[in-house]
Amino acid sequence: QVGKLVKDLENSRNNKTQLEDRLNITNQKLINSEEKAIVSVANSAILTTTTDGIIRSANSAAIHMFQCLEEDLIDQHVKHLFAEDDDMRFFFNFKSNLHSLERNIHGICVECTSVRKDGFSFPVQAELQWADRDSYPLIVLTFINLTERKRLEQENLELKDQFIANISHEFRTPL
Repeated sequence: QVGKLVKDLENSRNNKTQLEDRLNITNQKLINSEEKAIVSVANSAILTTTTDGIIRSANSAAIHMFQCLEEDLIDQHVKHLFAEDDDMRFFFNFKSNLHSLERNIHGICVECTSVRKDGFSFPVQAELQWADRDSYPLIVLTFINLTERKRLEQENLELKDQFIANISHEFRTPL
């Protein structure tokens, strides 16, 4: 009788452990699906990479920004999204950069030049954020296209220069 009770108790513990494992897996899937839903509707281009720079996921805005298919991005190194002469191309080559990113709770934000699949380059603001995960950490990269902003800044500079030239001429010209 005691042996049967011990065996039943062990079976109950095993069943409980199995149920807890299934519950944890289900919870993790739910969390991942919620995170994926949030990222997929974001207007900014968002990529996740390993600490080695290998792209693990890309939202639809990233696919649109870089004008390629998701399959073209996944499992590729993020350096291919930066211009040849851009410092961000080499960010993942240095462990010190990753350690700085891990310690910086606000992440890192830099202006740089990205390249689409067709070779067209454009200015972006790249924000990198460290994300601790149960299995392994991820780097979340958010890209904001600065093309329109840079065009407007250039227009404003030209208008300012033109205004200063006109005012200067008016001051020098006697009435």
